Amino acid sequence: MTRSADIDFTFQDPVDPPAVMRRLLEAGVSIDYEGRLSYVLDQDGMFDWKRVEVEKLGDVLERASKSPPERTTFGVSIILDGVNTGGDLLFHPDRRNLSFLITINRRNLPHGSKFCDFSWYLERLTPIFESMGLAEIELCDMS
Repeated sequence: MTRSADIDFTFQDPVDPPAVMRRLLEAGVSIDYEGRLSYVLDQDGMFDWKRVEVEKLGDVLERASKSPPERTTFGVSIILDGVNTGGDLLFHPDRRNLSFLITINRRNLPHGSKFCDFSWYLERLTPIFESMGLAEIELCDMS
């Protein structure tokens, strides 16, 4: 049975996906997963992920900015280190809530634990988001 782990971030005010992505990239986060950019712009609940060349990020962010934020979920896969550890970052329709789904080479606590090492992820994401008005963090690890 597989486990799922995610981190939900709530902001005081709506955040702008291009601004968040710019800050993540400046902090060393990568959007290059297996040589491609994985993203979704969802308005119908189908979450049809696309894979395009990494160089298309500007086009993807422009499309995300033009999509109605009140009914569009925007997601992008991100890598937090050089060994392909990361997951999917989802901007929910209100743009005040982001979910980070830990899906790529998940790091668990040491000594064979089945539980996610949330501190590893929080150390990388919280400083970036805190400066953007982060108000709340919620963690979930379940089977």
